[in-house]
Amino acid sequence: MFALVWALGFAVYWAVFRSTEKAFDDQVPVPAGDFVFQDGKTVKLPEFSIDKYEVTVGQYAKFLSFLEKHPNDATKFDHPKQPPALKHKPRTGIFTLAARSGASR
Repeated sequence: MFALVWALGFAVYWAVFRSTEKAFDDQVPVPAGDFVFQDGKTVKLPEFSIDKYEVTVGQYAKFLSFLEKHPNDATKFDHPKQPPALKHKPRTGIFTLAARSGASR
Protein backbone atom coordinates (compact mmCIF):
# COMPACT_ATOMS: atom_id res chain seq x y z
CA MET A 1 0.00 0.00 0.00
CA PHE A 2 2.86 2.35 0.86
CA ALA A 3 4.48 1.72 -2.52
CA LEU A 4 1.23 2.50 -4.32
CA VAL A 5 0.75 5.77 -2.42
CA TRP A 6 4.40 6.72 -3.03
CA ALA A 7 4.12 5.95 -6.75
CA LEU A 8 0.90 7.96 -7.04
CA GLY A 9 2.47 10.89 -5.16
CA PHE A 10 5.54 10.78 -7.39
CA ALA A 11 3.37 10.70 -10.53
CA VAL A 12 1.42 13.75 -9.37
CA TYR A 13 4.65 15.57 -8.48
CA TRP A 14 6.17 14.71 -11.87
CA ALA A 15 3.09 15.89 -13.77
CA VAL A 16 2.71 19.15 -11.84
CA PHE A 17 6.19 20.33 -10.93
CA ARG A 18 8.55 19.12 -13.62
CA SER A 19 9.83 21.75 -16.00
CA THR A 20 8.51 21.61 -19.55
CA GLU A 21 10.88 24.31 -20.78
CA LYS A 22 13.31 23.38 -23.51
CA ALA A 23 16.80 24.72 -23.96
CA PHE A 24 16.09 26.44 -27.28
CA ASP A 25 19.75 27.14 -27.88
CA ASP A 26 20.54 23.41 -28.12
CA GLN A 27 21.94 22.34 -31.45
CA VAL A 28 22.66 18.98 -33.04
CA PRO A 29 25.39 18.16 -35.56
CA VAL A 30 24.44 17.13 -39.09
CA PRO A 31 27.21 15.07 -40.71
CA ALA A 32 28.66 15.96 -44.09
CA GLY A 33 27.14 14.16 -47.03
CA ASP A 34 25.16 14.28 -50.23
CA PHE A 35 21.94 16.25 -50.48
CA VAL A 36 19.59 15.29 -53.29
CA PHE A 37 17.25 17.95 -54.65
CA GLN A 38 13.78 17.09 -55.98
CA ASP A 39 15.06 17.33 -59.55
CA GLY A 40 17.72 14.72 -58.78
CA LYS A 41 20.65 17.14 -58.65
CA THR A 42 23.09 16.20 -55.89
CA VAL A 43 25.41 18.48 -53.96
CA LYS A 44 27.91 17.59 -51.26
CA LEU A 45 27.32 19.53 -48.05
CA PRO A 46 29.84 20.10 -45.25
CA GLU A 47 29.06 19.17 -41.67
CA PHE A 48 26.93 21.79 -39.90
CA SER A 49 24.80 22.25 -36.80
CA ILE A 50 21.09 22.95 -36.67
CA ASP A 51 18.74 23.94 -33.86
CA LYS A 52 17.34 20.96 -31.98
CA TYR A 53 13.86 22.47 -31.71
CA GLU A 54 11.78 24.18 -34.35
CA VAL A 55 10.77 27.80 -33.98
CA THR A 56 7.01 28.28 -34.00
CA VAL A 57 5.33 31.12 -35.86
CA GLY A 58 4.28 32.47 -32.44
CA GLN A 59 7.87 32.51 -31.19
CA TYR A 60 8.97 34.22 -34.40
CA ALA A 61 6.22 36.82 -33.94
CA LYS A 62 7.56 37.58 -30.45
CA PHE A 63 11.06 37.91 -31.91
CA LEU A 64 9.84 40.33 -34.60
CA SER A 65 7.97 42.34 -31.99
CA PHE A 66 11.11 42.53 -29.85
CA LEU A 67 13.19 43.73 -32.81
CA GLU A 68 10.65 46.44 -33.61
CA LYS A 69 10.74 47.73 -30.03
CA HIS A 70 14.53 47.30 -29.59
CA PRO A 71 16.22 47.75 -32.98
CA ASN A 72 19.61 48.44 -31.39
CA ASP A 73 19.56 45.03 -29.68
CA ALA A 74 19.35 43.06 -32.95
CA THR A 75 23.10 42.36 -32.90
CA LYS A 76 22.61 40.27 -29.75
CA PHE A 77 21.25 37.57 -32.01
CA ASP A 78 24.12 37.57 -34.50
CA HIS A 79 26.09 34.36 -34.87
CA PRO A 80 29.89 34.73 -34.79
CA LYS A 81 30.13 33.27 -38.32
CA GLN A 82 27.18 35.25 -39.68
CA PRO A 83 28.08 37.30 -42.77
CA PRO A 84 27.81 41.05 -42.06
CA ALA A 85 25.31 41.51 -44.90
CA LEU A 86 22.83 39.15 -43.23
CA LYS A 87 21.35 41.20 -40.45
CA HIS A 88 18.15 40.42 -38.59
CA LYS A 89 15.87 42.27 -40.96
CA PRO A 90 12.68 40.30 -41.57
CA ARG A 91 11.77 39.84 -45.17
CA THR A 92 8.31 39.43 -46.64
CA GLY A 93 8.34 35.63 -46.68
CA ILE A 94 5.42 33.45 -45.68
CA PHE A 95 6.65 33.05 -42.10
CA THR A 96 7.07 36.78 -41.59
CA LEU A 97 3.62 37.42 -43.06
CA ALA A 98 2.08 34.72 -40.86
CA ALA A 99 3.78 36.08 -37.74
CA ARG A 100 2.71 39.64 -38.49
CA SER A 101 -0.88 38.63 -39.28
CA GLY A 102 -1.35 36.96 -35.91
CA ALA A 103 -1.98 33.57 -37.51
CA SER A 104 -0.23 31.90 -34.60
CA ARG A 105 -2.36 33.42 -31.89
